[in-house]
Amino acid sequence: KKNIPAVLRGLAELRRRDGPQLHLVISGPEGRELMADLGLASQLGLASYVSTLPVVEEQDLPSLYPMASVAPLLSPSEGFGLPVPAALACGPPAVVPPSGSQREVAGERAFVADPDDAGQVADALMAAVEQREELRYELGERAAHYSWTRAAERVEELWEELA
Repeated sequence: KKNIPAVLRGLAELRRRDGPQLHLVISGPEGRELMADLGLASQLGLASYVSTLPVVEEQDLPSLYPMASVAPLLSPSEGFGLPVPAALACGPPAVVPPSGSQREVAGERAFVADPDDAGQVADALMAAVEQREELRYELGERAAHYSWTRAAERVEELWEELA
């Protein structure tokens, strides 16, 4: 769902450039899409740099995100994009496409890449990894704009305006 082929092509480009040796962890159910992604990883020489996890429950994500260097969320279409504030709240910067909800939610702290351009994806991954520590607190502040408490407050304000 998060456009794993674009991430894999970006990782292959990073390796070609002798960039950071990132390891991709993919979570989700086994199926045709995962098998295709793992096949592409093998074709690109990345099989040893890709691991899979079964479906990760939402309540377990906050314990996993801090271990990530970057959260590549390059899906071509996304509703609101809850994975972006979830990742930002826990530490890793997000790499997102240039348009859509992910870009809007990540705001100024987004690392933007055209998913169809492996060079841009590689550049964004590298920049995100390099700037992760210096942005750590800003990412959490950005994510705070999308808390459930804030959403409830905004709905309440809207109801008051309408009344």
